[in-house]
Amino acid sequence: MRKISEIAREIYKVWKTPNCDAIPYLEEMLVLDEDFFPFRIKNTISCFLSNTRSWRGEDAKRIKRELITKLKEYQRKEADYKNSFPIKWR
Repeated sequence: MRKISEIAREIYKVWKTPNCDAIPYLEEMLVLDEDFFPFRIKNTISCFLSNTRSWRGEDAKRIKRELITKLKEYQRKEADYKNSFPIKWR
């Protein structure tokens, strides 16, 4: 599976006129290191996807599917992380 920054670079190539609300999240996806900020990436992907409704086409469908898969992966990581503590999170 590709890194988030690789996906973001492809988005910049194929999405000719990105939504101005999606751009800050796209830029953040370019620079965030998945090894150090895995839980922050989950929020960034969610916010980016919520601002991509106007992006259509085969590339958009494929990339959005890939991002949703990544999002689910990070949600599982977060749940595993929270369940590893003896104290329950609220």
